[in-house]
Amino acid sequence: MGGYYHIYTKQGIIHRGIQPKAILINKDNNFLLTSFDLAILTSSIDHRLLPQQPGSQNYMAPEQFRGSVSQKSDQYALGCIAYELCTGHLPFDEPPFPLTPIDQIKPPIAPHFINPSVTPQVGYAILKSLSFKQKQ
Repeated sequence: MGGYYHIYTKQGIIHRGIQPKAILINKDNNFLLTSFDLAILTSSIDHRLLPQQPGSQNYMAPEQFRGSVSQKSDQYALGCIAYELCTGHLPFDEPPFPLTPIDQIKPPIAPHFINPSVTPQVGYAILKSLSFKQKQ
């Protein structure tokens, strides 16, 4: 999906609703991102949104719960999907971000500890995409 993701980020689009059902695979095994109904242009707003903005909470970045989005929020969602693909479950049973302060949330277990076929390097890359701090 890297090529398609790169195209839409270069266009200044924030999807805000990336989740497994928004990703299709065509006959050539290319991943296609769909469901742009929540998408916004990075140049069109100041990226401050109401906390009740729509999106799938299981894949929403911590900053989305606080009403702030960026293309990094979409990267977080892709990290959740990668974690789920590698381990068979989401990084968090329930998203802790609306109620729990970020500094009190424990990061998820590294994917390579759950699934030994995942290399530590891939596991750490997935965990980096799941960072609670937007700048990371």
